[in-house]
Amino acid sequence: MRRSSRIVILDEHNHILLFNTHLPKLARPVVRWITPGGGVEGEEDHHSAAVRELFEETGLVTDTLKGPIATVSGISLLRNDIEQPTHAEFFTTRTVRFDVDRSHWLDYEHEDIRDVAWFSREEIASNLIEYGPANLLEIFDAAVLAFSDAS
Repeated sequence: MRRSSRIVILDEHNHILLFNTHLPKLARPVVRWITPGGGVEGEEDHHSAAVRELFEETGLVTDTLKGPIATVSGISLLRNDIEQPTHAEFFTTRTVRFDVDRSHWLDYEHEDIRDVAWFSREEIASNLIEYGPANLLEIFDAAVLAFSDAS
């Protein structure tokens, strides 16, 4: 089972940061927009992995991640026809819009991550981009809700 932690990063206008990825090891979808995040390592818990991945993929450092706000389990079909069970936990943070610091990316991330952009809920709902997971809009709404009582 591949365990991962994903982070919904919201800016001050409730736009979400997504990465356009090209993942050649997947049979489908090969190209899609996803939240930052990655695999849980060894005995690491999901929250610790989310904090680490947030820094590695964006340069942000925080100890105020909320969540998990959602979990998604499923099966990924790899190019070699192997089905890989997956489980992702989603966390969220709010920040002012920033430019992603790519200096901590691993070599393969420089190849796999094709673009980085901020999207409004309406832009995602328009279905003009291919994104994952399929319930990203519900996860987006859960992230916004997590901050609705914040002052």
